[in-house]
Amino acid sequence: MAANTAHDDLVLALTHARWTALDDNQQRALLDRVVAERLTGFEAVGIEMHGGGGVGFVRHASSGVEFALVPGGRFAMGLSVAEAETLLDLAEERIEAALGEVSQSLQAIGPACRPVREVDVAPFLIAALPLNDEQLVELLDRPSSLSGGLEWCITPAHVERARKQLAKRGWRLPSEAEWEYGCRAGCPGVYPGGVDALPDEPGWPTNGFGLAALGELPELCADGWHSSYDGAPRDCRPWAGEDGIVRGGAAVLYPWQGAGYLWGLCAARIPLSAQEFFVALRPAIGLAPEDVAYGAEAVAARTAGGIIQRARPTPRAKPESAPALPAELPDVLAMRTMYDKVALDLRELTNASDEKEALKLLKKGAKKALEADYYTSENAELVEAALPWLAHGTFPGRHEALRVVVERVFGGNMTRFLPHVNWCREGIEQVDACMFTAIELRASLFALWNDDDPRVRTVAPMLLAPAMQGRLMFQELWKRAREERHPAARASALMGAGIAGWMLEPRNQSRAAFAQQLSHKEPLVALGAALALTTMAGNSVPSEALEVLERMFGERLGKDIYWPWCGGDLHVLIAQTLQGALSHRGDVLDGMLIRRIEALLGASKRADKREATWCADLLLERHFRWRRDPLPAAELKPKQRDLLALLTRDGAPEASYDTRGVPLELDDRRAWLG
Repeated sequence: MAANTAHDDLVLALTHARWTALDDNQQRALLDRVVAERLTGFEAVGIEMHGGGGVGFVRHASSGVEFALVPGGRFAMGLSVAEAETLLDLAEERIEAALGEVSQSLQAIGPACRPVREVDVAPFLIAALPLNDEQLVELLDRPSSLSGGLEWCITPAHVERARKQLAKRGWRLPSEAEWEYGCRAGCPGVYPGGVDALPDEPGWPTNGFGLAALGELPELCADGWHSSYDGAPRDCRPWAGEDGIVRGGAAVLYPWQGAGYLWGLCAARIPLSAQEFFVALRPAIGLAPEDVAYGAEAVAARTAGGIIQRARPTPRAKPESAPALPAELPDVLAMRTMYDKVALDLRELTNASDEKEALKLLKKGAKKALEADYYTSENAELVEAALPWLAHGTFPGRHEALRVVVERVFGGNMTRFLPHVNWCREGIEQVDACMFTAIELRASLFALWNDDDPRVRTVAPMLLAPAMQGRLMFQELWKRAREERHPAARASALMGAGIAGWMLEPRNQSRAAFAQQLSHKEPLVALGAALALTTMAGNSVPSEALEVLERMFGERLGKDIYWPWCGGDLHVLIAQTLQGALSHRGDVLDGMLIRRIEALLGASKRADKREATWCADLLLERHFRWRRDPLPAAELKPKQRDLLALLTRDGAPEASYDTRGVPLELDDRRAWLG
């Protein structure tokens, strides 16, 4: 506990200017003194170099939480005009849509981060990382998954208990000024770690004070919410008020929609009430009582040092080479049935003599493997094991093996954009597990994208687009579509761009660019553009795109064309896309289905019969509810009667009429309709 004196030489020694003037041995001696005089239950870890200077670390013995020693100093708090201009300049250099997004977002964020003011900060300790799941369980004495499935966080309902439990340990939440001071660490740059660049993904280097993962999780501070800094204190004590303050949160919004990356800014702030789902805790510990920390001598010492300036930390180099594949492939590559029998062992592909043998193996077991019921965790493990293996391995049939993995994870309905899981057995909060696993393996994803085999490049967008939705992936897929020369791979990239951008605000310029592809000489490319436009534009889809879909609805692809979307069935892909996009214009899809059934009445080929039955079943699903008992004919609506009149004509397809309360046999239906 700190001595209650007007003069405290330890607090004075821990100002930034004095701390950085010490050598390693002197800093270690001062760190040992902090542990001995101010802390209970802690041990000194040592001095590490960050941002050109030494940072002292201590560890709480029972919980294992490591704290960084942040020396006192002064800094400019808030989002300055210069920083806002830097962000706009970066956005202008980036992609054509980013400037408007950043400008619009800054208009919303900026007022809460101003006016900029100089703030005096006393020395303190702050956790090098937010508390993880195990540490939160110990702190709150509650079961795991306090956030409903997301580690490192708690729900807002646990916030008050968290404050009380921290206080019992002599810990507390950092004030907002302490958090931003620790985040900036004296480095120039708008993002943690001194970074001046719009990120492609969340994750910034450990900063000059040795703090990691800043800006990623929504971290709770001690202050109340105020809509601006007017009247804010000039020191780092919490500013009392209603509600609460949350800093950071860029990672939980990823894949980003619009300018979500701005929530990683050092200055960005939102009220706790706006953070509906979860918050992270990065506890702090004061090293002196207020009358000492803000005594005249301590403030004068920090003032003399001025606003601190530290060098930018050197970011870790990213590996350029492909990851080394394990000598023994994991068991998860053996895909099992619901009875725990191996249906398809993907590892056997490495022993296939040629592609014909590999495809035969895949065809034999894929159906059973895809019909089984899986947990999200199993799918995530499959993605984690299979993607590097498929991206960097050399064996026949990789394109079809990748398709099987994609269908296993996302299911056959590619317009859902969600992992294929059992909703009865799993909570909705775990749905993103497969997506985040794929994102973590983005190096392998992009290796698949650049594969020499165009069939692999055709499958890749099926996994890239759902896993990494957002404007950046939309732009990348659109760029790849323009550069790709293989028709199927180009069409798939267009489809992927539509999925990646399906929640983004439609841009007239983007629509016009896609619309130009509708007249492409390759029908599959035109179809990819039409599907992308339909997915993005929804009920305002251009009529030219609908014309392409109508024209291609009954087309069959040649055997020499590899098209993995929906198993190569264009009518299934088009119908699923229309059903998902044109929710208020069901007549468009109904019209296509009806015209296709009319064209296939009396068909003798097996493929034609199967297609007609699929169209009939979809019409029944759209206009009739499932029922066990017969449906009274008198209760039929005019639309239902018209559809059944079509389906009772000579040569009408077989369908699941009986599951909708309609007679199964053709003659019985005719008599029933009268």
